[in-house]
Amino acid sequence: MPSRSTVISFTAPRTEVDSVEAEKVDSPKELLERIAREVHGKGPPLMKETDELLRSSLGALKKELAVSKSAEYNRAATFCPEYVKSDDFLLMFLRADRFNVQEVARRVEKYWGDRLRLFGDEVAFQPRPIRLTDLSDEDLATLRSTGLQLLPIRDKAGRALILSTRRKWSFEDRKDVGRLVWYLFHAALEDVGVQRNGVVVLAYDDGPIQLELYDRKPNC
Repeated sequence: MPSRSTVISFTAPRTEVDSVEAEKVDSPKELLERIAREVHGKGPPLMKETDELLRSSLGALKKELAVSKSAEYNRAATFCPEYVKSDDFLLMFLRADRFNVQEVARRVEKYWGDRLRLFGDEVAFQPRPIRLTDLSDEDLATLRSTGLQLLPIRDKAGRALILSTRRKWSFEDRKDVGRLVWYLFHAALEDVGVQRNGVVVLAYDDGPIQLELYDRKPNC
């Protein structure tokens, strides 16, 4: 999914206080300052989206993707070109990588690979975002239990808030988690303000959180 993120702890097996403090000792000052800014909603300033920036970036990205060697992306571009190549869809990715066209192209390719892996051909290549009706009964049970939920408010920096309460999860494997997270992020990213400002995931649990449960490589 398109998203800018700063990971507070990404090497410790569990986010216990001692392991986080030990990691902070060995972390570069620049990283610690970046984390502090992000926590307080003072990340990098937003780029000014001029008409020229949008026009030139979209044009360059479409040219880059036109020669993509990603099998998953090319299948998507064949089955649902009106969605895959639409400006609104591509702008989500451009905003996530601050209009770095080469990085954005790789992110788009990965998006379609992950979307196909999680949802299969029948759902993945629909010309639309993932919908509630695309989720399994188990996904919906966890959504109803509030194990994962998109909160109806924004933080002071305009970021969307997703609350994770792992003890309420009913998933059997990480793919199940991925489908629900995918849906929630898509729902959040329908707001252009969230595309620009980002998403905060709030993890609440009675015990330590095992980072190995999350099916993604942290993007620092």
